Amino acid sequence: MSVCTVPTIAVDSAKRTSIPSPSSSVTPNGSATSLKAVDNDTKRSAVERECRAAGIWSLALRIAALLSACAGAAASGDDPISQEKFVSWVRESAIDLRTTEWDKIDSRKLSALDETFKGKRFVYLGEPDHGIHEKYDYRLLLIRYLFEKGWRHIGVEAGFSGGKKLDRYLETGDTAYIDAHYKRYSRQGREDRAKSIPGARDPEFLAILRDEKTWFLEQLRSLCEARPPGTDRIHWFGFDLDSTPGGGYADAEALVRPHESNALVQSVLRRLVLVDGETRMQEVQRLRDLLGFLGNRQAELRQCLGEDDARELQRCIRCLADSFRFAMARQAGPDSSAWRSGMAEREEIMCRQLDEWIDGLAPVDKIILLGHNFHLAKLSTAIRVEGTSISRRNIGTHLADRFPGQVCSIWMLYDRGRHLDAYSKPYVKDVPSRPGTITQLLAQAGTRFVLPLHSGDSRESYLRLPREFVANGEFRASAVLPQQADVLFFLAEASELRGR
Repeated sequence: MSVCTVPTIAVDSAKRTSIPSPSSSVTPNGSATSLKAVDNDTKRSAVERECRAAGIWSLALRIAALLSACAGAAASGDDPISQEKFVSWVRESAIDLRTTEWDKIDSRKLSALDETFKGKRFVYLGEPDHGIHEKYDYRLLLIRYLFEKGWRHIGVEAGFSGGKKLDRYLETGDTAYIDAHYKRYSRQGREDRAKSIPGARDPEFLAILRDEKTWFLEQLRSLCEARPPGTDRIHWFGFDLDSTPGGGYADAEALVRPHESNALVQSVLRRLVLVDGETRMQEVQRLRDLLGFLGNRQAELRQCLGEDDARELQRCIRCLADSFRFAMARQAGPDSSAWRSGMAEREEIMCRQLDEWIDGLAPVDKIILLGHNFHLAKLSTAIRVEGTSISRRNIGTHLADRFPGQVCSIWMLYDRGRHLDAYSKPYVKDVPSRPGTITQLLAQAGTRFVLPLHSGDSRESYLRLPREFVANGEFRASAVLPQQADVLFFLAEASELRGR
């Protein structure tokens, strides 16, 4: 099936704005208020006073809401005919998948995407929910297709230290690196795993996560080992903070231990020793002091370790400090201001770590990023979650701005099913189909398919306005999907992570 694509309209990042709330007033010049708006507010106040005096204010509100809904539906093309045309376009344009099992799908079936990826260096493989079983088959199907076309580097929304170990597993096949990745680092009298996330401390829950991810890594290595002789392997990188910090100590020590006769290295090793009774904040400060110590001895450090290892040592220590700081925010719980500020800081750190990794690659190296849709969005501030715009620029937006025209974004969506939720018991939760969502409409078109966007077909224009979908199994979100993704991978029904 051939795919006709048209260039995406470039948007000046300085002029990007969030999608306004239906209840907000935005003037034609983009300002939030004006003299005219103030005048209208005065008139509305007078009308309200009269209606309340007549005892019909409640009725007036109902009538106004009804008229507004009708006008909005007409303006947005939400009539049944527009929906029917959209569904017919999806059925004609989608690449139908008979199964979700990646190794039972011929990768040539995705050849209709060839034009979509032409000239791209970065591909996002976004997922709507970390707790669904099918995400790993989705990843493998697309990674195999991209691997055959020269993509060799995979960046993951996962810990920096853990990523180093999993890269070694992909290189060697030694499962000891997987064991090291899952080692739980703990301090006597101190627990760094988030108390507000029960699943993070539940051995049975963690065993399911490990079983699923280990299967994925084994399949990925098998795919890599089947490559043509003389071609490069898959390289793995974690651009996130480590959820259970501590592994970075071993990484740092491994870099300097071969030079332990050096006086500077001896001083570094002393500063890396764990301190009994140390609080997280004291540990963060100790690691930052070590970074300052190394910063004042850059020439000596490079002479001792070499340019690359000197840089890597400082990245390990910096990520350790940042991860322990984030652990403090996670302990406060999702409803706290500390959690929210910690998440914003985390996004900035992920951008920095991703930039450092990319800058160490050749300009021709092609990169796949794996993570949540909200991290891998081309225009994150235009997404609304539970009626509120995402305020921070995510890594997907950061990368799309830094490398304009070089990013292709794929978003996975599903309509209904079950998922695994670490935040509360029971962990397995039902995800019902939500009336009025784009996912419910997509489910009318098929059970599982890949859908290229930007087709130029007038029936696709149904997606030009924000459409609702469900994220993480429970949150109502909305976005203009072609702003965020170039391709949709859709499942009518998903199932929970459950082991292999």
